[in-house]
Amino acid sequence: MSLQNRDSGEIKPRSFYSLSAWPFVLLPDREPRPRETVADLFANPPGWLPKQLEVYRKDPARHLKPLCATVAAEVLGDGLRGDEVREEVERILEEGAQG
Repeated sequence: MSLQNRDSGEIKPRSFYSLSAWPFVLLPDREPRPRETVADLFANPPGWLPKQLEVYRKDPARHLKPLCATVAAEVLGDGLRGDEVREEVERILEEGAQG
C-alpha cells in the first residue's frame, strides 16, 4: 500500500502488517532496498526476523506465507510479492534446519 506525501506529492511505501500471524510484524516506513537479497537479509537479520522465525517454527504450514510476505516487503518493497521469494526462503530455512 502506498500513500502520497502531501508536502512533495511523492508516493512512498508505507508500513506493512502481516495480519495472518500473531504477533504482527510492523516494518518501519522507509525506502525499499532492492539491492538487498533474501540471502543478505537472513545473513544479516534485522531485529524482527528472529522473532518471526520463532513464530514460523511453531507452525510452519500456517506461517510460511506471512513470513514470505514480510521478507518480500523488506527485500522487494512489496509484501504482495511473497511468492517471488518463497523458494529462496524455503531453501534458506531448510539449510538452517540441517546446519
